[in-house]
Amino acid sequence: MVRGADKRLRRLEARCPPDPEETARGRRCRLRFKVDMAELIRVSAATAGIDPATISALRVGKEAAAELKALGETPQLARADAEARRWQCEREREAAALSGKPDLREELIAKLDRAGERYADGSNPGPDGTFMQWLAWLSVAPPIEVNAKTGRYRVPPIRSTRWAIDQRCTSEGPS
Repeated sequence: MVRGADKRLRRLEARCPPDPEETARGRRCRLRFKVDMAELIRVSAATAGIDPATISALRVGKEAAAELKALGETPQLARADAEARRWQCEREREAAALSGKPDLREELIAKLDRAGERYADGSNPGPDGTFMQWLAWLSVAPPIEVNAKTGRYRVPPIRSTRWAIDQRCTSEGPS
């Protein structure tokens, strides 16, 4: 009985127009993710002895930062979005667990880790590598760690793509 009601509710929700506030929050969260991951790539590259100025993919972070600024980004808005996003992520994970569908976040991490295996020999995507290739490279890059209070970095014993994504999901990141 409950499953039927859930199915009907999902069908009704699918027909509803998207919530503009939720759409805007999702866009801001994706932009913040790009900014934060670009910063992690920059610092990891520098730690590995790669000049970040040569990495064209880092423009993704610069463009995202500019777009966030144009959208009126504030620390209060970022905190409110992070709280709403945490609640939404929990809901999505519960729904995925109930439906037996895979968690999209876990799929992304696994995909990046698999793609990162090609850099295990110490190579890197190169100056013209895409943003996603550099994200994959993070899974084998020299490790760094962010102090959420000070925004400073240090080298920890291990790190993976999961760590990099979790940093963005569990803190306000290095911004």
